[in-house]
Amino acid sequence: MNRRAGEAQVRLTADPGPLVRFGDLRIEGEKRISPRSIALHAGISGGARFDPEQLEAARGRLFNLGVFSSVRIDYEQHQDDPTVADVIVQVRESKLNELRLGAGLGLDFYRTDIHANASYTRRNWLGGLRTLTLRIEPAWVAVPALWDPQRTGPALLAEADFLQPDWPLPLGKLELAVGYDVGVEYAYQFHGPRASIGLQGG
Repeated sequence: MNRRAGEAQVRLTADPGPLVRFGDLRIEGEKRISPRSIALHAGISGGARFDPEQLEAARGRLFNLGVFSSVRIDYEQHQDDPTVADVIVQVRESKLNELRLGAGLGLDFYRTDIHANASYTRRNWLGGLRTLTLRIEPAWVAVPALWDPQRTGPALLAEADFLQPDWPLPLGKLELAVGYDVGVEYAYQFHGPRASIGLQGG
């Protein structure tokens, strides 16, 4: 220390300790969801270098599956080897069936409508983390407004969405949507089916 110059030298010595790697992955709390699927989407490989950010990323991936109300990931040193950290994944499954009902009034510059809507979602449908969503939205439309109708008629949106994860490859995703629409516009009415399909790689 140099009191006259107001300076001091500080020396820090750090011992980084041994390199730690991921060990076994243990799943707790699952009831209807396959532990194999949980481990696959956690994406933590035994023997890989330990990284706390991977634990947080795994938690996010599992939560985004939509079948868990909570996901907690901890780790503990292996009893026989302090350079190995076992990972514990604790999940709480959410309700797999969800029903939503509603009604409303739509106001636009060129059209107004009174509509109702109902949707039903089944998660883990037939196992395998599949999700099926059915939605229907009937309406009565007036163009340009309910208080000044120049054209009126019924409208309908009916749709079924299917999501299949881990297809055609692990961590891939198949999305299929089919529907039927009935609509009323200022100069015409329309109706007809529609369908779409999408694939995402793992």
